[in-house]
Amino acid sequence: MVLYQADVGGVCFVCHWNDATHNLVTVTTSPGSEFTIYMYVYRAFCSYPSTPSTPSLLAMTIWDLCAPVLDRWVRAFSVYMPDETNWATSIGGSWFITPAQHGAELIVLTAFYGTLTWISGQRIFRKGNPLSNLLTTFHPPRPISTTERVLVVTLTASLLVTIVHKIIRGTAIYLLQPCHMSAVVLIAIMAWPTKTSPIPHLLLNVYFHTAWCGLSALAFPDLRDHHLFGETFNFFFEHIMLFVVPLYMIYSSRYVVLPPSLDLALFSWSLYAFYHSPFLILIALRTGENLDYQLAPPPVKFLKNMGPWYRLFVYGLGFFLMIFTRYVLFGLAIRLLPRWRGKENRSGAEKKIQ
Repeated sequence: MVLYQADVGGVCFVCHWNDATHNLVTVTTSPGSEFTIYMYVYRAFCSYPSTPSTPSLLAMTIWDLCAPVLDRWVRAFSVYMPDETNWATSIGGSWFITPAQHGAELIVLTAFYGTLTWISGQRIFRKGNPLSNLLTTFHPPRPISTTERVLVVTLTASLLVTIVHKIIRGTAIYLLQPCHMSAVVLIAIMAWPTKTSPIPHLLLNVYFHTAWCGLSALAFPDLRDHHLFGETFNFFFEHIMLFVVPLYMIYSSRYVVLPPSLDLALFSWSLYAFYHSPFLILIALRTGENLDYQLAPPPVKFLKNMGPWYRLFVYGLGFFLMIFTRYVLFGLAIRLLPRWRGKENRSGAEKKIQ
């Protein structure tokens, strides 16, 4: 018995009631083709144990109508991927998360994180905000030191080794992983031509929040595809440097360390998440590569057990890890690390370096 029929986005939805099984079956028919895809079966909502009954159209939720459209949309621009995940490798994706869920998260999360990034960023640079004043009026008390130059060269060399390894293995796209991009950000901050610009200081304070990704890689190293000479050593070396370098930057007094701020925490979290959704997710779907585990979870048991909801869990967990990283780990470092004290000029003011 046909209960409902609609045409949404060029896809014809026909809802049938199966009198034999007392189930509501949503059937999606592609115009101009012969095949029919049975999408959803609603036994819990639309059947009764004793006698057949006509189900209410309330059982047809918005998701029931949107899911097939989202599925077709995501599959249209995605590369072919298997349904089953190959847990023996960290590269190569699968439909561990359904195309429809990918589509829904892309739309909702992109709008949410993009809006939050814009609002919190505007609040940071709002006139009269102490954070804005610190970022725009800071002058470093000394030029770059030999130690900082060594750190720049060392981190750059480690990143170059990573690039060579990725090229040899044909996985250069994985240089977009947040940890490698963090290395790029730290190198850019230290090599920034003028430290009177607020940009390197804002980036560093954002990194104080997002450094948890490197620490999590050290805590749960994924070495499934490492087989080249020095690859595993460089993996650990690079990730350790991602924590050592900002500690020296705190000591050097050449960078602004902003005080605790909810606006800065929200900006850091939303900016980091916005890098994942939509940027990394779109590239992952288009290439079929499991960039930062956007297509399938890492080999961590509790994340695998969460099924397709692991990614949303990590987004939420990421906020609390950012708070822990900035206000506990780096908070202790800011309190305990000694600071470089330069010589004052005759007027008692610190020498300003442009």
